[in-house]
Amino acid sequence: MIAISLLVTSIAGVAFAQDAGTAGTAGTTAETKKPVELSPELSLFMDIYFIQLKGKFLEKAYASTSADFKSSMKPAEFAHMVSAARLTDFSTRTWLDIQTDPKMGAITLRGEFVGADAVPHIITFQLVPKGDSYEIAGMTETLSIQLLGTLFPKDAALQALLAKDLSEIAKTVKKSTFRKFYKGMAKNARKNIKFITFNKAMRAFKKEKKDIALSADSKIVVAETFPTIDKDGNIVVKGEYQNGKYTVSFVLGYSYEWDWKINSLSVNPVAIAAPAAK
Repeated sequence: MIAISLLVTSIAGVAFAQDAGTAGTAGTTAETKKPVELSPELSLFMDIYFIQLKGKFLEKAYASTSADFKSSMKPAEFAHMVSAARLTDFSTRTWLDIQTDPKMGAITLRGEFVGADAVPHIITFQLVPKGDSYEIAGMTETLSIQLLGTLFPKDAALQALLAKDLSEIAKTVKKSTFRKFYKGMAKNARKNIKFITFNKAMRAFKKEKKDIALSADSKIVVAETFPTIDKDGNIVVKGEYQNGKYTVSFVLGYSYEWDWKINSLSVNPVAIAAPAAK
């Protein structure tokens, strides 16, 4: 029997509290590094950028991004990123580190942002010079265990996320839309798993002709002690469901890229034994 197995993360991990109020006990706290001072020009640019975000002038904020940024992220995706990162909600920001490429003039700027949730968010901006000012070339958020435990879906929301992704995996196998699914995976998945490897594994599984689709009666059961967080900060969820033909066990790894995206997967269907004849 062949199972899909494209895990790039260890199942063993650190359990986190599913109660948002206690999730911080396993996490990190605000950094104590001395804040850095920005140049007047860079400080003004970032001040204006955040004024635009807080004022919901997203078109103006998007206009201040680089051409490469715009080619990889459309306005609607930018708006989603701003919302997901809660960039309009932060009341305080502290710049922790700044690095400048002496040849290209590109800047990497890392800051700590705190809003109503009182939890520090560490966000890194990549900037490139343009004339006497700058453009935003990229933005990433580094999530602590504290934030991972707070942001990852819980209860009904977790069930909905798993149902959506497991259904998408089944649909991908049935329709052979492997490249489309691969493009929607997390960036670190596509870095660690080449498409040729992904395609080979998915096609081999398809040949087995195992129906892994959820049925109307399927109940997704998440294993005890899961979700966990692995050493690389990925969320790992292990569980199983039945669809009338198979008991399908699964392990899904998730990364946060302004949405929860699959970075690894393992799906193993085992035929349900027929009732013994009386």
